[in-house]
Amino acid sequence: MKDINNISNYILKNNIKVNNKKIIFSVLLVEDRTFFHHKGVCFRSLLRAFIKSYGGASTINMQLVRTITGRRELTIRRKIRECILSLIIDRKFEKKEIINAYLACAYFGVDIYGVN
Repeated sequence: MKDINNISNYILKNNIKVNNKKIIFSVLLVEDRTFFHHKGVCFRSLLRAFIKSYGGASTINMQLVRTITGRRELTIRRKIRECILSLIIDRKFEKKEIINAYLACAYFGVDIYGVN
């Protein structure tokens, strides 16, 4: 699968090792409070978003997958694909590697990408 190879390579090459716990804590507080408790997908959030049609359901893993693959179409198929890839990278990499790769590419505002 081409996407998993691209994601794996990105995580390995962009592991920026953010040591500032306040940055990590702040991002997790806003983006994914259950990051250390799920295996890549928070099924409770997905169900809530599906039933009530509000609130984000994407975990840090899923956002990382979406950013690296560049897929943004609003389809169930894309969301399922994100879930599968998120579960795979959660098994393949440590949480610290995933959050560091996310912090290297996350969008933080007008023309601000990554914590560097």
